Amino acid sequence: AMKGDGFKVGFPDLLCLWRGGVAFMEIKREKGGVVSEEQEKMLARLTDMGWPAAVIRSVDEAYTFLKNAGAPCTGSLS
Repeated sequence: AMKGDGFKVGFPDLLCLWRGGVAFMEIKREKGGVVSEEQEKMLARLTDMGWPAAVIRSVDEAYTFLKNAGAPCTGSLS
């Protein structure tokens, strides 16, 4: 569907923006979620350009990733 909207094949599912920062997340199921070759290449390309980009398999993983990327995360998930 995103390809029809002009996105490049393999572009991550989520683009997270905050004042002064950005991060890219490819969301997959905890078990059985497969990252395609195009997705791996795109995540590597974004990382090579200095952008935080990762495959995320849980809410906790997303929170930790965003916090480490500099997002203004406050509080806790528990």
